[in-house]
Amino acid sequence: MSDEVKNPPAGMSGITTGVYYQDSTVTIEWLENTFGFKTRL
Repeated sequence: MSDEVKNPPAGMSGITTGVYYQDSTVTIEWLENTFGFKTRL
């Protein structure tokens, strides 16, 4: 694998974000109850 930084495909953002939680199970339940999110695997 190359160490070069490659440009993203056209129309795709070059920035990826992430949020990390200490207790993901509780956080997922809260997101579902608060915002109506649905878990998809």
